[in-house]
Amino acid sequence: MEHNKHEKKAFETAIDCSLEEVAASFDADIFLQSGVYESTHGSRFINCFSGRVPGSLSKRKSSITIQTHLIEMPKGNRRMGICYDNDFPSATVCTMQFVDHNGNQLAVVDTDNNIWFMDFYHQSAGGAVAAFPQFFDILDIAWGSNRTREKIALVKLRETLATIEASKITSVVLTTEFDTEGYLALVEREAKAFIARELSVKTEQLASLQRTLGAERSKQSAKIVSEASQAFVNGISALKNNPDWEVSDNRLYYKHDILVHQCIRGDLTWQVPPELQSKFYLNGLSLTIESTPIGALADAAHHPNVSTSGAVCIGDLGGQPLQKVMKELPKMLETGGLNSPFNSKVNEKLILLTQSPDGGLLHDDKVKPHAIWEV
Repeated sequence: MEHNKHEKKAFETAIDCSLEEVAASFDADIFLQSGVYESTHGSRFINCFSGRVPGSLSKRKSSITIQTHLIEMPKGNRRMGICYDNDFPSATVCTMQFVDHNGNQLAVVDTDNNIWFMDFYHQSAGGAVAAFPQFFDILDIAWGSNRTREKIALVKLRETLATIEASKITSVVLTTEFDTEGYLALVEREAKAFIARELSVKTEQLASLQRTLGAERSKQSAKIVSEASQAFVNGISALKNNPDWEVSDNRLYYKHDILVHQCIRGDLTWQVPPELQSKFYLNGLSLTIESTPIGALADAAHHPNVSTSGAVCIGDLGGQPLQKVMKELPKMLETGGLNSPFNSKVNEKLILLTQSPDGGLLHDDKVKPHAIWEV
């Protein structure tokens, strides 16, 4: 089975390097979300949120010391649209972990020296794939590779040059001209001019910032109070229009359990037989009380679009008005989206169900999957 073309493109966009170049450079297999692939290299692999990897049982240890490394991430990376879970391995088979400044787990290394990444190339609510250059930093620390994207390109260039037959080269001419003293003098003049220009405006800028700082603090404080008040009003209004929800612990909770009635894979829809629906469920669906929620949680779930930590994928509903999310999300979760799951183990069970001649009934009509489940 080949990599899903959408996931492969997203992966390569995030690291600005092709999947094949990374695999060849690090002599490692690469497994992406919602796929099972045959082993090519066999010695080690890079896993990106795929819980279904052949031969991935690492050596378990009763007592193990985990090295923790802090990876600097840009501010606001929580809105990258990523899932920080790793379905496997457990803490008993981890030798190293990488976290950001908020304590979110970015990757772990197991006892077989394989690297497991979270879903860093998942699209954000805005649809754009966020850059993740820290991918190479993590590999450098974990495997001592010292191979950045630029160094991979240099290796590829050297390999290309090595294929040239020396016997066919008749001459090599290298020429260079560089006025070192003139260049240094030019740099010195430009630097002095730049410093003079910057100093002439910095004093005025500093004075202006000091004058406006007090006013801006008051403005932001008033804005925070206003937004919190409006979110509360929206929550009360939404409860009146949606009696199936209630407030508890400063969150909105859906009063009913949600069962998966059908699932979508590719452009086809399968019905889940009534006697099996209770095996694919979601309990305790909840939302934060805010005007435009960007995420949801579940107390307990066995659902392809709910991670093992309880994070619920709400797809295109992220950032939509609260009342719209409360109205549409429970119904949306009755459909299991298998094209881009949050829980690969549950996803695999439903895929087997669609492949079983007695497991489910294929709809007669082809339907376009809702964008909430698209990669």
